[in-house]
Amino acid sequence: MKKTLLSAAFIFAAIFAAEAQTILYEQTVSGTNGIVSGFQTIEPNAGAWSADDFTLSETSLITNITVEGFSNSATFDDIFQGAQIYIFADNQNKPSGTPDAADSWLFGYVVTADASGFTKVSDGNSHIFTFDLAALSGTDGFVAQAGTKYWLSVAAVVNTGLTVTGSARWNWYQAAPQGSDAHIATSGGLFGLTAGQWSAFPSLGLTFNGVNMLIEGTTDLSTDLLHMDSFKLYPNPANDVINVSNAADAIEKVIITDMNGRVVKSVVLGVNDAQINISELSKGVYFLQATSNGASVTEKIVKK
Repeated sequence: MKKTLLSAAFIFAAIFAAEAQTILYEQTVSGTNGIVSGFQTIEPNAGAWSADDFTLSETSLITNITVEGFSNSATFDDIFQGAQIYIFADNQNKPSGTPDAADSWLFGYVVTADASGFTKVSDGNSHIFTFDLAALSGTDGFVAQAGTKYWLSVAAVVNTGLTVTGSARWNWYQAAPQGSDAHIATSGGLFGLTAGQWSAFPSLGLTFNGVNMLIEGTTDLSTDLLHMDSFKLYPNPANDVINVSNAADAIEKVIITDMNGRVVKSVVLGVNDAQINISELSKGVYFLQATSNGASVTEKIVKK
């Protein structure tokens, strides 16, 4: 899995072309290898998702995530359909869920190649993915708590098989390891691994043990963001109704978005306690954003 090295100038331009953000965490490319991370849309639909952990020193709002990868095939753009991004909680030094378990992540989106909030910058066989978490979710971004271990998994969506020797796929560039061992999980019996289980890179005999990531955002969680500690949402998962309450201030508005960032329900409240009917929503995972007195909080909800 050898890569074509990008010029330093290109990497700098690709990552910082947008308005500068504070770098919250970084694992830079270190070496010339990578590991497959992708989902194939041909039958049988299956994925091989790589993941690595990160921990922030301060409670922060993550707004942008950038990762670098490569394909050894000049036809990658022809089979590229989009990308997936997931943030998981930690479960004994591995992700607490898998991308094919729909209710297991803290933040997760599947985006098309032209989706708002997603950018792919290519230079030959090298491809950089940037995710604008706020644009994808319709919220301020993802709030990561200080000193808490999270896991990031990013994958390309391609209409080709993710074979062991196949070159028409996206490989996530290696990085010097920080924290726990990086992991890979598969579905559909790919690579002979047990479906739905995470395997640490060292257990596979890999010569590297980390993948690159650039996490940007802000540590200023002052007035615009949540810290409505008195906010409650229940039951979750829910069947037909959910209850929201905030003892400190009236809840002005509730917005519910689906996994693609589309608004599926919007309710103006103006009360401290309310019941919201979600019976018309399909089963699945959604994000609920509540606003009170200029602050907002976002919670993942599961409709049964």
